[in-house]
Amino acid sequence: MKSASKGYTILEMAIAVMVFGILMAGCFSLYNLYRANKVAEGTAASTSSAVNAISNFLAQQGRYPCPARADATRDDPDYGMETQCDRAAADYQDIAAGACQNGLCVEGSARMVTIRIEGQPDETVAPKVRRGMVPFRSIGLKENFAYDPQGTRLAYAVTEILAATQTYSRDNGGISVTDADGNTAVQPEHSAHFVVVGAGQDRAGGFGRTGGAVIAPCNAATLDGENCNTEANRALYRAARYSTVLGAAHFDDTVRFYTSNETPLWRVSNEAATNIRDMAGGGAGDANVGVGESAPAQRLDVAGKMRASGQIQSAVIVDRNDDTISFQPQLIGGDVPDKMRCPKPGDSANDKYVIGVGDGEVKCGPLVELRCPAGQILVGIKEDRTLDCQPFGPPPMCPPLTVTECGNSFTWPPAIEGTHIETADTLDFSNNNGHRQFGYDCKKNATTGVLEWVQTYQAGVCNCVPTITDVNNPNIACGYPCQSQGTWNGTPYWQGSWAGDACFQWGNTCQPGGYVEWLPVSNTCVCAPQTNTSNGPCPNGMYDSTHYVTKQRQYTCDPANPTGLGTWSDWVEIASFCDGGCTPVTTTQQVPCPAGTGSPGETWTQSHTLQCPSQTWTDWSPTSPPAGACQGCNPVVQTQTVGCPNGFTGSYQQTKTWQCPGGGWGPATPASAPNGACTPANYTWKDISNHAGPFTGMPPNPKKGQPCNTLGDERTCYIPQGGQYFSATCSCSQ
Repeated sequence: MKSASKGYTILEMAIAVMVFGILMAGCFSLYNLYRANKVAEGTAASTSSAVNAISNFLAQQGRYPCPARADATRDDPDYGMETQCDRAAADYQDIAAGACQNGLCVEGSARMVTIRIEGQPDETVAPKVRRGMVPFRSIGLKENFAYDPQGTRLAYAVTEILAATQTYSRDNGGISVTDADGNTAVQPEHSAHFVVVGAGQDRAGGFGRTGGAVIAPCNAATLDGENCNTEANRALYRAARYSTVLGAAHFDDTVRFYTSNETPLWRVSNEAATNIRDMAGGGAGDANVGVGESAPAQRLDVAGKMRASGQIQSAVIVDRNDDTISFQPQLIGGDVPDKMRCPKPGDSANDKYVIGVGDGEVKCGPLVELRCPAGQILVGIKEDRTLDCQPFGPPPMCPPLTVTECGNSFTWPPAIEGTHIETADTLDFSNNNGHRQFGYDCKKNATTGVLEWVQTYQAGVCNCVPTITDVNNPNIACGYPCQSQGTWNGTPYWQGSWAGDACFQWGNTCQPGGYVEWLPVSNTCVCAPQTNTSNGPCPNGMYDSTHYVTKQRQYTCDPANPTGLGTWSDWVEIASFCDGGCTPVTTTQQVPCPAGTGSPGETWTQSHTLQCPSQTWTDWSPTSPPAGACQGCNPVVQTQTVGCPNGFTGSYQQTKTWQCPGGGWGPATPASAPNGACTPANYTWKDISNHAGPFTGMPPNPKKGQPCNTLGDERTCYIPQGGQYFSATCSCSQ
């Protein structure tokens, strides 16, 4: 008996292995992408933590930390500890620019800066930039934040003079940072303070946890090669978009850098940062603080007064201009024998009152009395330190005040100094179309000392002149639909149907509302016949896209009154689709002739047709008057009221006529005001705003009350007040 058994052929096994390989290749690709993202995220977190720790170190120490050695092993005491960047220190390691030594590399800056140290001459140099590792132990950073997720240590480069307290200055950064195209990322150029670099997934130029040698050599041919190579004449670092492509465009580093704009002003004295020690920069306590002083000469130099709600402690108080003149506060607040008590040894028995302090002791003398003359009382101390005495009785007051403004009189009673009076917010002087407001203060005259009323505020004008001038004024705008007019000569233009257009002008109506928008000045509006078509529900109430009735109504004009309102006819049913059918229907409407053509009230006929089965209306046709209609020319006349030009008051009538033949509006006549229609106006500058001041010096032109020519013109003017002046906004008005 035969036993049949069968296995896989070599071809089948090859196909299976190939399919498995394809699947695994995709998995490995996804895993590598996941791993690269995790490395980038972890590196970003570590560099941010390192930058924060370095910034805190600056706030406490007034300088940046110096980099740690890159070659120090984990059991080395120098591992994670800062080296020495102060060139004046005995343990400073002077490494030439462009060289690497003992795990540190030094580059030269492309920028020149000036080092200023108190007591030493200024020094202009290209500062060195020292690169090593983040000194995590010196700056209080957890060790795991000094590496990226692959265990590569974070590189740290700093401008050397900024890592020494005596030479720190926020304006002396020397590191260059550019993007992929070579554009600078810092302003001024080459001025970054420090840079923290994560070497990325390729670990090029990076050092591992255990120190020693570099993990992977620095590739200067790639974009991120600038972050690990060493140059003598420039300290250049690159901050570009992440890219894993091979070749010159490769960049997988994470770069963080600091500039002078982010430097703290103060240096704190403890880890909790609760106490301010001195200013960051300028050396160990060598910086001065000025309040109102551009060049402070002392640790705290104040120009003016100081105020304290608590205690001010000082061992010695010194004269500002002569430090040899001083005294101890203990002389005033303490109990110093024979110094602060009167009489002192050697004084007369009558010298038992303190009359001053000098030479480190009180000055004693007899009792001195200051009294006002009989019948007067003390009201203050004058600037010359004498008594200010006034007669006993009612306080000084401003006299009663009567003011006449715009033909109206206002009276106020006497008032004490500092009293403010004013009219209501708006006074409407309807007798001369004005709006006016003013105010006065009771003040003491600086020369005579007598109380008097001083006008401190005035606004508005007494007389209002309409600003509508002539038809050619650029403020006139035409071409508006007749319906935009509202009412014209009693005809409500928002009703009915109209042809033609209207002209408007911005102006002041001299009504309580003041300025209004676009006053109607002329129109060519005539009644226009019109046909309205509307769909509605069927008698049984059904109403949709296929079941409805169509109705029309006609708007008819009166030929005898072409500018009057027309009348609407009743709605008339012209088609019904309530049973779902469709019957073609043609309707007509009357259209007025275009302006200036045909005889008065003449119309022409348009029609449109309901199409079946689409149940849609055709466009109205014809679109223009047919042959034989609207013949000839209709000379329409337009009349309008025009205000007199600036400098004059009054108004006159102008007309313009549609030209026949040829068409078009003719010129407005008369072109200017006829004799006797306009009278000269007396315009002067009047203030319309709050007063500012008083001021001294050259006042602005014009002066309030001077003549002016252009009605409504506004300028900054001045109001004289003694030897000073107030400024306000003045309007040219009557």
